[in-house]
Amino acid sequence: MDNRADLRVNMDEEERYFVRFPCSDNIWFKLFLNAEDEQNSHVELLSKTRGNIYCNKAGWRSWYGGERTDFNINSEWQCEDDGKFMILEVVKTSDYVALKNRGNTLYTKEFGSRDGNCYKRTERLTTQVWEYEGSLSLAFSSTEEEATEEATEEATEEATEEA
Repeated sequence: MDNRADLRVNMDEEERYFVRFPCSDNIWFKLFLNAEDEQNSHVELLSKTRGNIYCNKAGWRSWYGGERTDFNINSEWQCEDDGKFMILEVVKTSDYVALKNRGNTLYTKEFGSRDGNCYKRTERLTTQVWEYEGSLSLAFSSTEEEATEEATEEATEEATEEA
């Protein structure tokens, strides 16, 4: 599938993902928040007004081995200052997942004892986009990237001192 990305991530307790897309478009996309060898959960946005959160190994395991929670978004989305793009922020911890736009919470799901793998830390991030040809951007912070930057700076300093 052409509209898919698969990335290894090393996240802190509070994971943050940012999806940027045009204000004028409706986009159907999914963020898979995976362990190394299995899916933990996913966040799927079907439109600007509805979506779902899936927890693998949750509940009665009646939907692909887990449980899906459908939700509606009743809040108005706000475009960025440029008036062309908007950003969905997905915040995930071991206790909840929240969807936000410009600081406003659109939806929150708190995890309970029957929410299977949803509480687990993400190790791989996969995206999937359906029927969309426009501009879509994904950003996230990763402790692995920060550690790599620090290691590079130290290596540069050591190399400079040796020369």
